[in-house]
Amino acid sequence: PFLAQLMPVSISEERAKGYFLQLTSALAYLHENGVSKFPLKYSGISKKSMSLHVAHNDIKPSNIMLSSTNTPIFVDFGFAQKWDVNAVHTGASTLIGGLTTLTGHSASCHELFQSEISWGTPEYLDPQRAKGLRHDERASDVWALGVGFRDLPNL
Repeated sequence: PFLAQLMPVSISEERAKGYFLQLTSALAYLHENGVSKFPLKYSGISKKSMSLHVAHNDIKPSNIMLSSTNTPIFVDFGFAQKWDVNAVHTGASTLIGGLTTLTGHSASCHELFQSEISWGTPEYLDPQRAKGLRHDERASDVWALGVGFRDLPNL
């Protein structure tokens, strides 16, 4: 019941850069391509017709885990928002497999990611979100990732 190797309490700057690049790539994928849910395969709706774009909304070091292959992975999507970008153009609200998308009126993709909600961990909120001002949740995710990695090599 003990670890065979000591757990590092800090990581090298080089390793931190590699993790940062992997996570920025993953974040861009979530924002631009979104996710697909396994039940969609059986819902009679093609993957192409359902494109759920995601903003995490609570990125911080404690919401990043390392896989068994040492790949960083975002976890805890409790504050995440999902949008069916295709429904934007039709103005239709969508309910699929218990997941309601946040559309229901015709809007541009840019408008969908706008919010005035100040949720998340205070230390990682971007200035607009912290003040309750209108902000793009995708930009807030990027801000939080940068703040979280700022001191990582020095921990």
